[in-house]
Amino acid sequence: MSHVQGDTALGRILRVNLVVQNHTGIFERRAYAMRNRRAQPRAQVFVIVCNSAVGYFGHTMKTIRTGIGFDAHRLRKGRSLVLGGVEFKHTHGLEGHSDADVLCHAIMDALLGAVADGDIGVHFKNTDPRWKGVSSIALMKTVRRRLKAKGARIINVDSTLMAEQPRIMPRAQEMRSNIATALGISIDSISIKATTMERMGAVGRQEGMAAMAVATVKI
Repeated sequence: MSHVQGDTALGRILRVNLVVQNHTGIFERRAYAMRNRRAQPRAQVFVIVCNSAVGYFGHTMKTIRTGIGFDAHRLRKGRSLVLGGVEFKHTHGLEGHSDADVLCHAIMDALLGAVADGDIGVHFKNTDPRWKGVSSIALMKTVRRRLKAKGARIINVDSTLMAEQPRIMPRAQEMRSNIATALGISIDSISIKATTMERMGAVGRQEGMAAMAVATVKI
């Protein structure tokens, strides 16, 4: 909204107060002044000011974008079970080239999707020996740097882990802390939920685990 105050007399200052949004998303009040050597109709001046405001918004407003991620891994005896950077005591672990942290993988894909930057299969190929056994939390830090290079700021992450066993939620706070630290955002911006599949399908038969995530960024 705009409020126009002043008149068209020669040499008078026309003040226009506009509410604009800066790059942090915090609203602040800015005053714009125009001095005319000739008298101009107020409507004409109003159009000029509005056009200037449109240009200002076009250069400074950020866009909110959302990405969706999904991942699934088979369970295998003899592997460590790592979820959200936390190692769980379990009879089986997830099979994969890295530590197979299915929750982190879904979150990374959601973040990459939000900025249209491929997925973890593109950036961390399972044929590359550099990623053999690597921590997915370390990979997440790399994803964070990719987003930063694109001028994107992570707003929040919401995720759901699908597994029959073990119990996940007693250690959810540790997982949230690990992920928040890796992404450089507040733990309050990380949500982790868990659910069983009521013994239905491959996850219900405890053949594997799956995770899905939604990430929101400002760019």
